[in-house]
Amino acid sequence: MSLPKCFDLLNLDYFVNIQIQIENVQTATELQDLVNEVYGQISLLESTLQSQLNSLEAMAELIINPVNLPQVLAWIGNFINNFLKPLLNPTIVIPAQLAAVAAQVADLTAAIEAINKAKFPDITIVIPEITIGCEL
Repeated sequence: MSLPKCFDLLNLDYFVNIQIQIENVQTATELQDLVNEVYGQISLLESTLQSQLNSLEAMAELIINPVNLPQVLAWIGNFINNFLKPLLNPTIVIPAQLAAVAAQVADLTAAIEAINKAKFPDITIVIPEITIGCEL
């Protein structure tokens, strides 16, 4: 069984939800806070996408076929620096990100359990397991 795709081209539900939140604000301060949060998230999304695009554009130079030894050597250097290094960089970054997420999940779980015990001792809060539910 294959996993579903993680991301659509664009999550339109996010923008629809923002529109609803905008329509339901009660104060100018609430509107400004929402605007700051949303445009900050959109800026992060756009900068992430542009960064990925920039790394791919650097690799596009590799479609030029070298014709002599100096060009072959330059091509190999470009292949390593513009393709292999960026391609393999996630193997360094992602494990650190996964460890950081796991630490934050552990902290959240402890906080949820403490609040549950203190405020709702007779109610069991079920904390779902973190699972892999999609693939890129």
